[in-house]
Amino acid sequence: MDVEAIGSSSTLSTQSRRTSDLSDADVEIPHHSTQSSVTTRSSEPVIPKDDVSQARRKSSIPIVTTAAFEYPRFRYENWEPPLPISKEHDALQAIKREWSSSTTNSNDSQLIICDLEGFTLYVPAWRKYHAYEMRALDTLSSPQTNELMLSGVLTIGGVRRYVQDVTFEGFSVEGYGQVDTADTVLYIRSSTARKDKTSDIWYRLGEPAPEYKPYHLPFRWVATFAKHVIDYLDDSVSDLDGDTSHRIGLSHFRGNFCEWICARFNQNPTFRRWKKAFGKDDFRSTFHANVEFVWHQATDTTNEDERKARLQHPIWNDCGFNGINLETIDVICEKTVTTPFVYKCFKEMYFGQELEQVTPVPSVFEAQTRRKRQLGFANDDLFRAEGTQVISNRKSSRKAPVVIKIGDVISVPPDENGAWKKNVVYHAYVHGIRHRRDYDELKVIWLYCPEDTTIGWSKYPFSKELFFSDHCNCSDHTKLKSTEVIATHTVEWLPSDVNTDRDYFIRTKYLSNGSGFVAFKQSDLKCGCTTEGTTNLQPGDTVYMTKSSASQSGEPRLYPVVVVNHDKPQNQVTVRRLLRTKQDCAHLLDPVRSRLTPDNELTWSDEQMTISARRIERKCHIKSFPEVEVESQGLPFPYDRNGRWDFWFIASHLVTHGEHEPRLMPVTKPLPMVQGLDLRSPPIRQPLAGLSLFSGGGSFDRGLESAGGVHFKHTVDFCEWAVLTQKANAHQPGCRFYQASVDDVLKASILNSDPARSPAIGEVQMIAGGSPCQGCSTLQRDKFSAESLRNVSHITTICSYVDLYRPEYAILENVVNVIDKLKGHERESILSQLIGNLVAMGYQTQYWVQSAWGDGSCQRRSRLFIAVAAPNVKPLTRPEPTHRDPPAHGTNRPKNRGLGTLPCGVRFGYQDPDIAVPFEGVSAKEAIDDLPNIASATSRICVSHPDHRLSEHMSEKHRAIVKHIPTLPYRADYQYALDHKLLPASLIEQRAEIGRAFQRIHPSALMPTITTKTNYRCSRSGNIIHYQQHRPITIREAARTQGWDDEEVVIGAPEMQYKIIGNGVDRAMSTGQGFQFRYAWENSPSEGSNQRHRSPLVSLHDERELDETRNTRIESTRPLPINRKRSVLAVVIPSRPPMPQSKRVKISKNCEDEDKTKSDDAEGRRSSRLTGLEVDFATISWDKIPEKVVKTATRPEVIQGR
Repeated sequence: MDVEAIGSSSTLSTQSRRTSDLSDADVEIPHHSTQSSVTTRSSEPVIPKDDVSQARRKSSIPIVTTAAFEYPRFRYENWEPPLPISKEHDALQAIKREWSSSTTNSNDSQLIICDLEGFTLYVPAWRKYHAYEMRALDTLSSPQTNELMLSGVLTIGGVRRYVQDVTFEGFSVEGYGQVDTADTVLYIRSSTARKDKTSDIWYRLGEPAPEYKPYHLPFRWVATFAKHVIDYLDDSVSDLDGDTSHRIGLSHFRGNFCEWICARFNQNPTFRRWKKAFGKDDFRSTFHANVEFVWHQATDTTNEDERKARLQHPIWNDCGFNGINLETIDVICEKTVTTPFVYKCFKEMYFGQELEQVTPVPSVFEAQTRRKRQLGFANDDLFRAEGTQVISNRKSSRKAPVVIKIGDVISVPPDENGAWKKNVVYHAYVHGIRHRRDYDELKVIWLYCPEDTTIGWSKYPFSKELFFSDHCNCSDHTKLKSTEVIATHTVEWLPSDVNTDRDYFIRTKYLSNGSGFVAFKQSDLKCGCTTEGTTNLQPGDTVYMTKSSASQSGEPRLYPVVVVNHDKPQNQVTVRRLLRTKQDCAHLLDPVRSRLTPDNELTWSDEQMTISARRIERKCHIKSFPEVEVESQGLPFPYDRNGRWDFWFIASHLVTHGEHEPRLMPVTKPLPMVQGLDLRSPPIRQPLAGLSLFSGGGSFDRGLESAGGVHFKHTVDFCEWAVLTQKANAHQPGCRFYQASVDDVLKASILNSDPARSPAIGEVQMIAGGSPCQGCSTLQRDKFSAESLRNVSHITTICSYVDLYRPEYAILENVVNVIDKLKGHERESILSQLIGNLVAMGYQTQYWVQSAWGDGSCQRRSRLFIAVAAPNVKPLTRPEPTHRDPPAHGTNRPKNRGLGTLPCGVRFGYQDPDIAVPFEGVSAKEAIDDLPNIASATSRICVSHPDHRLSEHMSEKHRAIVKHIPTLPYRADYQYALDHKLLPASLIEQRAEIGRAFQRIHPSALMPTITTKTNYRCSRSGNIIHYQQHRPITIREAARTQGWDDEEVVIGAPEMQYKIIGNGVDRAMSTGQGFQFRYAWENSPSEGSNQRHRSPLVSLHDERELDETRNTRIESTRPLPINRKRSVLAVVIPSRPPMPQSKRVKISKNCEDEDKTKSDDAEGRRSSRLTGLEVDFATISWDKIPEKVVKTATRPEVIQGR
């Protein structure tokens, strides 16, 4: 090879860092394996990944596996060199003599190329940390590493010399700009060869040593990638001819880059093998993971114009490498900015000193008023100007009249022995009257004061507001008499202005099970407690049914069926059975097809059955796809997600012909059923325009957007790396990304100081965000530090944005620990104050705890969600779970957290751990086991998954500790290794608290909650060691756990990548919320309609009668979980309890039946059974207590059951 050949690719200098040769040999990239062909010092047994027998699993003997090589072979005992070790100076002299004898070139400075075979590259021996650890050549692109060492055999002609510990500082690459070749050649120049005055000596890298192949071959792939990237950049510059409108950005690597290289090299077999090793068309993650190396290659040129042209491409800014080009707003605010309304609600909280109220300027105030009027909010301007004080003791001067009328709002004395602990009056709406000789019996619907609801004793701005409810007294044992009435009250119903001269105003209905507040409607004036609530099913509806008997362990309990006919008089439904292909038709599939069949694939059958309507749970989405389309194009989202969010598909039909064996046939014609949602079709309504706060990496936003109900137009986050990540993964055009403080953006919006850089009121229809959780997290030890107080004070930020912009919808997420009360501040509840503030604005407000595993995620993560909806739109409902937690043997179930206790003493917001679901949970092994085995991850390059690397390098000592943590039994940790004397004395650390430090993940259980750092030494969050490989989880494994797609890119250094992932919302949860937004928005009144009118109800007090035969159906809510292990279920019910509805109790009496005259001596008796109900024990599912049994009583009731 001549000088010109090398010089044509790059200048051979210590600054030249380019990559090596790809021969025609197979380029399948090898990865570390627990089985190595090279013998190590370890005498421990080698355990293959999936070859541990059941007997050994049950054994008490810990299993410790060996790791792949991390050091050159000469660092191990019993190693012998292939040749006698030579000094590099002597080897160079021999090389020069051999070169001189074989050439006639007499140049003063001659170029000498010799081959380096069987080589390893490693950290210099004198380095304090990681000495002798093997490294790939890309390490030299890092500013922390400026030199490496090599060992290997130098070969030229007949000369072969083995050298060791040779220092070098740079390398050079041949192949750039060559359109006829798809590979590269790599050269190294040692420090000693550089000093040679007579010769220019380079080592051409050949075949590496066996232990070094997992380091070098992936790097060779990256080197070829860098060649293609730089050629792509140069080619775009020449094509554009100076045009800057089409410069190359990171988005071009989503598909355009792949099209370009395939067009250039697709006929080259070497290129095809190179492309196959990666296996995808989206190269964004590959570019970002190697941006530092590619940048060094792009700038290493003697042509200054060429260098400048390459650096003008925005792709470097997109990765935050050569400067960041984002829309920013100067940091001005030192405190958390709030609107006056929000400030008055939160100023007395323990973090109140961190708040700063900013009053809107007149133009903003006018725009806000118009927006409120448009969405049906009541006017509260007087409160904002003057402020009213909370009055907890409500009294009235109006004494009770002689005659109580239907439609009256009354007050009655409290129950002295009740559970409500109230010393003031109860309020109620009279909806029915039964006349007696000396008095009237009153049927009422209870009205709740703010302190009687989940708002509790938090500061509520409107002393005159009462909440309608779904809680009546129809089933009370002791009837309410007219003689007990203290007074009647005047009420402003659905006021247009909350500053009324009447005693009270009512605009909202409180759901007495504590699940939320919804808009009050005139139909709510009629009690609906006796309505059976059967769903009106139509032929073709796709629904879930429950099993007729108790399900076996590990078997799903919900099954999708198609409704054929609904017999309402008999309350029976004829359904078509759908077979679960993977379970019910496995014997009809070939082994490969059976293994690849998704869990949510169904097979159409001709079997029909008639079942009770009580066995129908809820609707689901089922769509048929031609098998050819599934095989050629794949399943569209969300049918490709294994049944998450209730999405199923049908591709085959079970055909039976007499005595012939049944077989599966492809679906070729439309099926008689309602086809499921197709996101490829245009939506019914235009998606909501969204504003994202505390956006982070955008996992929350991407999940909400994926359902098609919202499109985020503005995102705000303070971290530039998170904003770049958002920008890199955005699918919808037209979004503005702000790298700024939410306080500065809010203040600019309130003062209208920068209208061009902040959204206008009316442009935002939906707000989403999760404020910093560090102030409430269990990992936060000092919750009163300045940083913690500032973080927790931002819980008010979304409230302020909602108050200012008045969107149709908003959703807030945070850790469940936000409900915890701090010592010394027990009466201050962040959750209650949040609810009270949003309800006071006039929003319908729901809140719930949602677990990630219920949506098909693989991690042990729960989050609190608060969703609000304007008065004139349909409110959100909590997503129903589709998966249960994996039944890992001998492990604890995830903690079932609720939201607290209602004022009446009843716990609320708890998830039912035994709720019927269609799928088993996703385990850790199922989620990440298909990723390549990278052993202890010291190679740092994974071709197929570029982010499959550690966020922080492990020290040699910590790697040694992890190697001594056994893989069996599962969940072994540092404490286990200590107790079983598996750790040598040199690895024992003096620790005050061990806890979960160095704990391995259970492969059959859930992954731990992903935090912002891989702190495997932590006693509380150290349970992140891989269940088989000797390392903590990687960035890609964390992203998989959080639901990120493998194609999505996370911008930043590895530590920042992991932090962005850990700070986000689990994608499975956010997507579930996204579908709920879409359903609610599409079923809301269209613009211009006024279904939620703001005018008061007309002549309510003049009505003498109401139609008692008309009942309003109340939307069913899930009952609180009950301990099913008890044979006797004791339910303590206060006189005003939650009123969840039932599907499993037969109603033999209704409110009208109680109008029949009874003898006076029967009045006032307290029956041992529930008045107005006849419990049909044959129909009761004892998995949970029937909801209809939970009724109002003045003392505990005991229900006997078998």
